[in-house]
Amino acid sequence: NQISKTPLYEASKNGSFDIVKLLVENKASLNKKASNGISPINIAFQNDYIDIVKYLIEQGADINSIDNDGRS
Repeated sequence: NQISKTPLYEASKNGSFDIVKLLVENKASLNKKASNGISPINIAFQNDYIDIVKYLIEQGADINSIDNDGRS
């Protein structure tokens, strides 16, 4: 099964803070989830990229986002 992901999801997953910032500045959707239901803030948190998590929160990302399995 291939998961459909957004550029912001990928940048958040990989810890690419500068790319995350660039995408957000260019109006990337903060809360658009991958097909597995995981949002950019969730994947950044799962990978311990706290700087990205903090930035996404500051920009208005949904901190209550849950994935397809009900995890936050």
